[in-house]
Amino acid sequence: MNIVTVYPIIRGAFKEELTYWSSSHLEVGNIIEVPFRNKHIPALVGSVTPASHGKANIKQASFVTRKIEKTTSRRVVREECIQACINISKYYAVSLGSVLKSCIPEVILSSPDVVNVGDMSVSKNTITSDVLVYQTNTNDRLSTYKSIVREEFARKRSMIIVAPTVMSAEELYNSLKKGIEDYVVLIHGSLTKKKQLALWSDALKTDHPLLLIVTPLFASIPKYDVGTIVVERESSRAYSAVRTPFIDFREYIEHYAKSIKARLILGDSLLRIETLYRREQGEIHDFFPLSFRIEKSAELILVDMSKKENLEYKDKKEFKILSDELHSMVEYAHKKSERCFIFTARRGLSPQTVCGDCGQTVACDVCNAPVVLHQPKVVTGQADPGRFFLCHHCGKQRSAMEACKNCTSWKLVTLGIGIDTVGEEIKKQFPDRKIFKLDKDTATTDKQAKDIVEEFNKSRD
Repeated sequence: MNIVTVYPIIRGAFKEELTYWSSSHLEVGNIIEVPFRNKHIPALVGSVTPASHGKANIKQASFVTRKIEKTTSRRVVREECIQACINISKYYAVSLGSVLKSCIPEVILSSPDVVNVGDMSVSKNTITSDVLVYQTNTNDRLSTYKSIVREEFARKRSMIIVAPTVMSAEELYNSLKKGIEDYVVLIHGSLTKKKQLALWSDALKTDHPLLLIVTPLFASIPKYDVGTIVVERESSRAYSAVRTPFIDFREYIEHYAKSIKARLILGDSLLRIETLYRREQGEIHDFFPLSFRIEKSAELILVDMSKKENLEYKDKKEFKILSDELHSMVEYAHKKSERCFIFTARRGLSPQTVCGDCGQTVACDVCNAPVVLHQPKVVTGQADPGRFFLCHHCGKQRSAMEACKNCTSWKLVTLGIGIDTVGEEIKKQFPDRKIFKLDKDTATTDKQAKDIVEEFNKSRD
């Protein structure tokens, strides 16, 4: 009989490790199913100790050790992946189980039909696991990636390119697949679980080197001939997890690349300040000399909206939503039947609301973060529910029909401009123009976002 210590692979686990006993032979690093309350959960085997070596600890334990029934033991990722997760869990002081859950796809952990990667835990790479930086424009980076793919294929090695978002991954796939369509694999979270599992399994069964274009969750695919890993658009905030355990996937990928002795390239048009600082300190090196020149073909016009000519009423100091320059551009595009793209930094009508008398900021009742004023969707045949305050931090929503909670004044003033305010102003000034709004409120899925973009590209005003 053996005493088995496992790390539960679930988010928010109240214990980082659990202890069981088993008469079966289990190996450290394997994924097994263990009983947890009234269900079974996946867990990573952390240690296996003969019961004879820990009799005293078993007798003194304040809990009853449960038995692991006969279970399928499988290795779904490389041991180097597990080690990278351990390093990340220590760095962020979070449970290993939550890190594993974040870095290994759920479908791979839960599917009984997943391909077992076996005992091939030693990397075949003989190259130095350097961290290199590559800063230049997008077209030059793509051309370089094509050259790297050819070099890696000639050396019978695979290559992984990690993209921050699904859309970025698809753009890379369309740009790099020409001529090697049979050896390029695109895996991301928007695919069905069945498709994810099929692509993962097929990639492991293929002997030919592959170009794997993935989002961060799938960077741990256990392909044992990987020679180069590229983190594309390295400065993107999408690499930072937005929910627990709030890890930075760039750090995990760097640990993983070092463990498997793969070359890591951090590429972007403009790298993060942290990355450039590490370069200055000599921690990382140049793949090619860095280019700090950003090529642009568009004319840039900066408009100071605080100037008098941009105030609607000089006496009241009422701020214009659209400058004269922007109004002229929209009008010109309309006459030429051209499309016009306007980027707004904030969602809703106004990102902040304050009391005009006491200056108190209207905040969320739950988390005390500033709330954002939103315009509800009006359904035909139903009464207008009225504007509402929404907390973008915790999601709490309430009616905007309220007075200041500090001084009971009704003089609430909105500050800032949101996408809905811009949309209303354009509709007022250009009632004949068709408006496409794209934000988190109108497109909650990738498909909805793509449909809006496709419809916009087809439109002619």
